[in-house]
Amino acid sequence: MAWRKRSPRRRGAGFMKRPPGTGDRYCLGVYRSTHRAAAGFLRKLAPKYRKAAAHLRRAAGHFAAEADALDALAKLPGMSWATPVKPDPKRNARAAELLTAARDAYAKGIEQIDRALRKIEPDRAAAARLPRPVRRKDGKVWIQGVKDLAFGTGRDCTFAAALEEAMLATEHPYRYAELMGLSGLAFRLRWSNDETKTACCPSSAVGEMPDECAAISKLTGWKLPMEWIETKGRDNDRLRKRIVASIDAGRPVAAYPPIWNVGVVYGYEDGGKTLWVSDYMGKEHPVRVPIEKLGPLHVYLGDYVQPPALREALIEALRLAVGNWRRKRHDGGLKGREYFYGDAAFAAWIKDLRNYDKLSAKTQAAMSGVDPFVYVSLHDARRAARAFLNEWSGLLDGEARQALEKASELYEEEIKVLQPLLAGKQAACENGPQENKASLREVRLREIEVLTKARKTEASAITQMEKALAAGP
Repeated sequence: MAWRKRSPRRRGAGFMKRPPGTGDRYCLGVYRSTHRAAAGFLRKLAPKYRKAAAHLRRAAGHFAAEADALDALAKLPGMSWATPVKPDPKRNARAAELLTAARDAYAKGIEQIDRALRKIEPDRAAAARLPRPVRRKDGKVWIQGVKDLAFGTGRDCTFAAALEEAMLATEHPYRYAELMGLSGLAFRLRWSNDETKTACCPSSAVGEMPDECAAISKLTGWKLPMEWIETKGRDNDRLRKRIVASIDAGRPVAAYPPIWNVGVVYGYEDGGKTLWVSDYMGKEHPVRVPIEKLGPLHVYLGDYVQPPALREALIEALRLAVGNWRRKRHDGGLKGREYFYGDAAFAAWIKDLRNYDKLSAKTQAAMSGVDPFVYVSLHDARRAARAFLNEWSGLLDGEARQALEKASELYEEEIKVLQPLLAGKQAACENGPQENKASLREVRLREIEVLTKARKTEASAITQMEKALAAGP
């Protein structure tokens, strides 16, 4: 079926920020007429399918209601071809309300058509509900459309990218920037060193932690059963059966495959003894991984429940962002771990760079490996923050929206501040530090300057988000 329920967006969000244009007027004219015709078509169709007649008539009513809302929208000033377009916040707000009503009626109409199809031809209806069909050929089973995962493509948080690919195979998809924003990862910075229980560890930058998993589950509606089963002594047959069942149901599994970057298990052969994985470190697509080689982390798409309203989800995400900035130290949801967060993480990171020559050789080696990964992850996260705020700020009004728009501008500024050192940090992530000691010392001095500017800019962005929250829902 063509319709896919897009929980994270509503048609009216864009109208909250701009006047209607030619594209809006043209699309409005097309949809108000074609969907009015759909109502009449469904009414004529209903008598031919007695088992589904009630659903088809209800669908007709919903499409008529959608057309009514679009007709009302067409009567607003500036929406017709004959009237000039002028800035009008009240008109835009009313347009957003009408488009939301149209969207809701459209969704209900499609739901009734879906129910009618289940009455008429249940098997074909079930297949139509799969946005990415499960294919079977020569003993191989896979979910179509899962893309390659790779660093440097704007999706460096492997957890969020793997979940994006998994969710895109369902009726309730979420994009990378949305998952980063709703989880708080877009706004989070963590750092660990010898002052923390975790010591200097690359887990500082990862997303696959209980806190973020819980936030995604709460704000997207997806239950995300997460299990950690060490490979030694593991019941691989039980694991095989669970993964096979998930793929057969059209739901990929996020997992370590086996290197500790999250990938997507989206197919299998040999009854599940060999898995098909989209893997950040793989040179082929798919990467074939024996079930016994799959890493210890497995995250499934469980039940889906209705998530909070978009506005509520945005406000919760902003609270999470501010909370992480002020948090200082926390375990991320894993007992025994400890990380600096937000402003305290910037301070600790800058301090370690200044005192690098005084650190032990062991700590220096660990920091040289972790620093580039955290830096690249920070840049990627703030790009997601900018994208998330650009898209979702339209859900708020007045001073709150203006504050988020300013926060987005500040994150854009932070991205530019981080940019000059990015290529070197990416190279260090792939190949390790290549410079001599003298040049590395120079890089550290530049990095201190860059991170100091980034810290100040980010503090201003957080202040703007606090203003948005203070302005009220």
